[in-house]
Amino acid sequence: MAASGSHPRSFARLAAAAILVITVMVGPAAAASPTQGIQDQASTATSEGGSPALAPLEVDDPAVTSGLAWHLDAIGARAAWRASLGATVTVAVIDTGVDHTHPDLLGQVSRKASCLDTGGEMSACRPGAADDDGHGTHVAGLIAARADNGIGTAGVAPRAQILAVRAAEHACPDTSSCQASADPADLAAGIDWAVDAGAAVVNLSIDPGRRVPNVLVDAIDNAWRAGSVVVMAAGNTSSGPLMFATGAALMVTSTDRAGNLAPYAPSLDAARVAVAAPGGRDGDTPWSCHVDGRAIGVLSTYARNQGDGSGYACLSGTSMAAAQVSGGLALLLSMGFSRDEAVERLVLTATKGRGLADGQIDLAAAVAEPHPPGVTFRHDSLDNGAPTPPDEPVAVVGPFARESSPARRLPSVWWFVVGGGLALGLAAELTMRISGRRSRESEPPGNPNT
Repeated sequence: MAASGSHPRSFARLAAAAILVITVMVGPAAAASPTQGIQDQASTATSEGGSPALAPLEVDDPAVTSGLAWHLDAIGARAAWRASLGATVTVAVIDTGVDHTHPDLLGQVSRKASCLDTGGEMSACRPGAADDDGHGTHVAGLIAARADNGIGTAGVAPRAQILAVRAAEHACPDTSSCQASADPADLAAGIDWAVDAGAAVVNLSIDPGRRVPNVLVDAIDNAWRAGSVVVMAAGNTSSGPLMFATGAALMVTSTDRAGNLAPYAPSLDAARVAVAAPGGRDGDTPWSCHVDGRAIGVLSTYARNQGDGSGYACLSGTSMAAAQVSGGLALLLSMGFSRDEAVERLVLTATKGRGLADGQIDLAAAVAEPHPPGVTFRHDSLDNGAPTPPDEPVAVVGPFARESSPARRLPSVWWFVVGGGLALGLAAELTMRISGRRSRESEPPGNPNT
């Protein structure tokens, strides 16, 4: 890939962020960047064939076959699966924990830790990462839910492994609804623990606030120096974080189904290096977040002891977008790209848009040839070797419940309409007959034909 500073949008800027220095270098005007071939190949495939060079991989997950998991094709994930499934790459999810017994996550979670109340000390993290909120399970599913297992949905990198780190919790009374919260020191300890445990990518789907706390910036920069990369959501407020205070994190904003900056998402055009991915919009209902509906949010796994109990939910936000970027990096790292090459490839093949910084990621273009030495297409099995989950009872709630679809209720509505119409018709006929009989009875005797 391009040497540091050889492209005006070089990934070297992210490394420079660790010391809060911005350096932009431009090579000679006549010299083409080594990454130019990537962009040419991606644009040629699109302009000549109207679709990515790699055909989308067909799987049997109902959210994928129905289009409910619309975000996968929006970023070219199914086409990218022809080149990589993310095997051998570990992604840490620093969040509210993960429901590792979820049928769509069986075999996907390799280690678990709780880093609550650590005071920032990695050594204070302890085993276990139960999810009492649902958010962390949603993020984990977007990254690495199993694919082609006949149930639910699929992650962007369905053969990647998840390190589940609980560093945030749902600290609300049972009768109230609120977002999970986290101590920045615990988030920092979680990052340190994950990097020490071998995570190549660290996903931080949190709202960083206007200024990211120093303890968190230090952990992000330490992860970079250790060879990992932290992918951080930009938050769900239009102001977003101060771009000079995010350390070496790869920031992510959110798009809607049309590929535009989502209404709640901050513009990252001023960021050194940042990308976008689908985060959807707020406002899904049980009818839209359904295999027979059209979701405006993003579907993924959900803690089964939360929400409607179905184990799936449609959420929206930059948290969802960040998870897809983390999954995309896993695909590239699995192919043999170095960390710097993977992030630069992701940035340079993104689709530009207003507010989207370097653009919305395009994984089909990112995995396409030409490749640097040592990078190749992989042909891993979609089967992760985990045991087949026991048969679940027929869903009566949630995105895969047949009873939840308005379309399934149409027959009962039509029966009501038709039945009501027949009843009115019979009543009108009876009224006319009674009226006719009374008219005949009131007529004088004689020939009715005169």
